[in-house]
Amino acid sequence: MCFEKICVVFELIVIYGNTLTNVWGHGIIKEAYLGHSSQKLFILHSEPKTYFDAENVCKYTGMKTYSGNKDEVNLYIKIKAERLGWNTFEDLWIGFIKHSNSNVWYSTKSSDCIEKSFTIPGQLFHERQCAVLNMSEPSYSGNPNLLYADSCNGRELGFVCLKSSGKIPKAVEFYPSSTVVENGSSRISWDNVTDTECAVNSFSEFFCYAATYFPETGICVAECTDMDNVPENVTLVNSTINSTVLLRTYNKVLINNTMTNLTSVSDPGQIPCLPDTQTTTGISTLASTSEQVTSQCPCTCPTTSNISTVDLQQKITQIKENLTVAKTSLSSSQRKLICAPDERPSSVTMGILGTCVIIGTLFALVGSDLFKVFFITVKFLTRKF
Repeated sequence: MCFEKICVVFELIVIYGNTLTNVWGHGIIKEAYLGHSSQKLFILHSEPKTYFDAENVCKYTGMKTYSGNKDEVNLYIKIKAERLGWNTFEDLWIGFIKHSNSNVWYSTKSSDCIEKSFTIPGQLFHERQCAVLNMSEPSYSGNPNLLYADSCNGRELGFVCLKSSGKIPKAVEFYPSSTVVENGSSRISWDNVTDTECAVNSFSEFFCYAATYFPETGICVAECTDMDNVPENVTLVNSTINSTVLLRTYNKVLINNTMTNLTSVSDPGQIPCLPDTQTTTGISTLASTSEQVTSQCPCTCPTTSNISTVDLQQKITQIKENLTVAKTSLSSSQRKLICAPDERPSSVTMGILGTCVIIGTLFALVGSDLFKVFFITVKFLTRKF
């Protein structure tokens, strides 16, 4: 009798496992984003503006004009925009400017002009020019014409605003008991790391879009690709082993089609930002050709100290005590004792179903014996009295 009950329980467990597999078989589809150490949001404005009006709109919305000359990032923006329906004949201003009688480009950030040493196709020495992201060029890695130089005056284009929101491991999603279907064209792995270190290592590599972490071994494997095969989405399915999938949720590209009502700004001429007198750190003085350098320190900085060796050691000990963290309070230690939270509807449904199956099985096994014990007890008491 006991053997038959064990067989029944085994069959129920097999049926329950097959049910979970069928539920997970459909997978979870998430949009794929390439990694970057900073959390970046690229907003493409379709409203045509002059270069300086475009900068004004970005500043008004709390952002800055995107300024990047890395081919892989520019191609990433272009590919994502095309998938969102961007018109490939509408080029975009980005935040680089070159003054007349110069071959030096400047990235305008806040009120400084940061000097950049590179050459853009169409660059002319005797003209003041601004940089344009060429959206009509074919999208393939190694394309040397993703940027070109054009006159800052007399042309209105869309533009790219950039918002940065800190660095990883923020904005990384964790999916326990999962595996990713879309394998990368290349992989990078690390041994003996935590899940946080796995996120930092994987998504500091720009070409990586997902990672799988194995808690039991501390191994991290990042799925990476080249710019010619950037995935649109990734699919997550149930894993038969203990593994957690990490996905990047930032570096999004969005299209803004709203119209702004800001007053048009006047052309600042040769000086599009406030002048600065520093030249030794790459900050150029556009209004002057002198080599004057202004001190960065607003106060007199002491160069000597009268602190004794004993006091110094006490301060070092105090700093160590303040910075020391108990190992038991670390998230990695706490996760060994508790289950990872998973609030996905599919997981909640499977948990409820599993609970019902287990309780029902136990009730069926124990209930029949309880009824038999009850009748035997009643019969015994009846005979006794």
